[in-house]
Amino acid sequence: MSFFNPTGLVACYNQEQAAQVVTYLKQRHHGLRVLKAVSDDGEEAQRNLQRFRNEQHDVLVTVQMAYIGYDQPFISVVLPLTGFREPGYLRQLLARSLRVVPGIPYDQQSAVWVVPADGRMKAFIEQERQELERGQRRRDERQAEESDMMPLPMSQDGWVTGGRVTTQSVMGVYPEGDVLPEELPFWERLVTELKVNLSPAYAKTLVMRYEQTRETVLSADLRPTEVFKTQQEYEREALDGLHHLIKRVTHQVTFFRGACQSKEDRGHAQRALRQHLRRIFAKRTTMLTLAEIEQQIALVRGWLADDCVPEAVMTLYGRLP
Repeated sequence: MSFFNPTGLVACYNQEQAAQVVTYLKQRHHGLRVLKAVSDDGEEAQRNLQRFRNEQHDVLVTVQMAYIGYDQPFISVVLPLTGFREPGYLRQLLARSLRVVPGIPYDQQSAVWVVPADGRMKAFIEQERQELERGQRRRDERQAEESDMMPLPMSQDGWVTGGRVTTQSVMGVYPEGDVLPEELPFWERLVTELKVNLSPAYAKTLVMRYEQTRETVLSADLRPTEVFKTQQEYEREALDGLHHLIKRVTHQVTFFRGACQSKEDRGHAQRALRQHLRRIFAKRTTMLTLAEIEQQIALVRGWLADDCVPEAVMTLYGRLP
């Protein structure tokens, strides 16, 4: 794209709020080009995400569809309307405005974050400001060091007898199977010499797993432990942790503490909490990714730390039969 069209991203609490924000923007700002992308809109939401990336629009209103991996370099304003205060979530969301715009000088690019003024958000913004200042100081120091370096000679006598420059790497199923560019020739030669039908990544994985197993067996102080886990096992563990936290909320947060000690509760508190989380993420628990489960864990931990739950949870709890 040859044009520079600064745009805004509004991250809403849920899909109902997203619809209200779109209506508000269109009523108050008639010339504003607004798009909405929420999961209930299905294919239309995907089309709007693509249109916002490739066409000239002013604001994208969404819940979480433009959260991780959505690359629109012209986003320069971000407005989070959610109650999430987990630093990982906020960094991922606000990073949508930190893409470098091609063709525009770096020093002329900026981002604006319009955020609620609660205490936890203020603390997060202050931490990010300090990180930014440290990064700017390191950049200035690096530029000063580079200016003091002696220039390379324009010509030099000598001969090159061989060389290899590459950006290749090989990624395996397991992290220990990742082959670095400088390692690639060794593993390729090893597989070729052994005349086995293995990839360099799998060959490295086998050797690394052998070494790990050997060290475990030889060490008298270490008990055999499970070294590798599948994605499903990680997700299962995270879900178990989430369920445990939800149970703690129903027994420790003041709003629930009295009601949940009696048999009359019948699990209503946990149902209200799970229904609230399902509304926020627009997904059932069984459909959540590991990253989304971890986001829910962070959110529930915040309720425990604050000794309160959102008003929407209280409303749900009162309506359950």
